[in-house]
Order: sequence, then C-alpha cells, then structure tokens
Amino acid sequence: MCDKNESSFLSGVAIGTLIGAVLGVLYAPAHGEETRRKLKETGKKYVEKGKETLEDVQDAVEELKLKATPIINDLKETSEPARRALVEKIENLSEEVKAKVKEEKETLRKKYFSGTR
Repeated sequence: MCDKNESSFLSGVAIGTLIGAVLGVLYAPAHGEETRRKLKETGKKYVEKGKETLEDVQDAVEELKLKATPIINDLKETSEPARRALVEKIENLSEEVKAKVKEEKETLRKKYFSGTR
C-alpha cells in the first residue's frame, strides 16, 4: 500500500524537478546550441540524481523488509496457538448447537406429531 504512494510521490517529485529544470533553461537567455547543451547536461544530471534516489529508496525498502520479516514471523508464531484454540472452540460450539437443534427437533416432533399416526 505504502509502496505505491511512495512511488507516486517520488515520480511526481522527479517529474516536477525535471520540468522545472527544463523551463529554467528554456527561459534563460542563451543561444539555441548552448540551450540544447545545457538541457542535455541538466537532463543527464537529473537522470543520475533520479537513479541515485531510486537506489536509496530501494535500499531503504530492503532494510525495512529485513527488519520487519522477523517481527512478522514472531507474530505469526505467537498467534497460531490462539488461532487453533479459537477454531477448536468454534467447532465445539457448532457441535453443541447441532446437538441442541436435533434435540429440540425431536421434542417438537414428539409433542406435535406423536398422536397423528
């Protein structure tokens, strides 16, 4: 969930920076050839900066995964006995309800249909 939001935000920052740089160079007073050279240099610089930022984000995500994995595994192990106990209680309750329904069904059958045959 967060990865998509972070990715969108970083993409927006990168695109905004690139657009700002291009507009800054275009509106600066310079000849066409020099403007194209500056655009090319600026583009290369921001592509490199974007790559570095992407690598930093990927490293941070990997580090977060490494830290979170043991915690998640511990939570799974800790919650498993409670889950099993809950499932067992639900199954027992289900059996009790079935038995009670069967008992009530027999009681009603005897009460209302015992004299009709």
